[in-house]
Amino acid sequence: MSKDKLKERLKAFFLRIGSAYVKFRTSAGFLWTILCFVIFWMTFHWVFGFDKDLGGYNSILSTEASIVLTLVQRMVEKQTEFQIKLLKYIAHQNEAILEIARSLKNQETN
Repeated sequence: MSKDKLKERLKAFFLRIGSAYVKFRTSAGFLWTILCFVIFWMTFHWVFGFDKDLGGYNSILSTEASIVLTLVQRMVEKQTEFQIKLLKYIAHQNEAILEIARSLKNQETN
């Protein structure tokens, strides 16, 4: 397999994973998961003195937020690329319609 082919397959793979994660993150399941995580962590923090400065807790949530930001940014870029292609196609179609209209107008005046 060539490098370009492998690169494209990896890109598609990570895009699928990212899309699935972003979809999960916007679901009720994610809210329940994060709520259970927070309750679990805070219970261990208050009862057993686990992670006294909450540095681990902060690191985990910050890492998760950074991952999501990267995924959402990439999805926005993909959407923007698609919109640009779509707008170019629409502009091309409009030019064709205008050309047909001009041609018909010239036929009527002749």
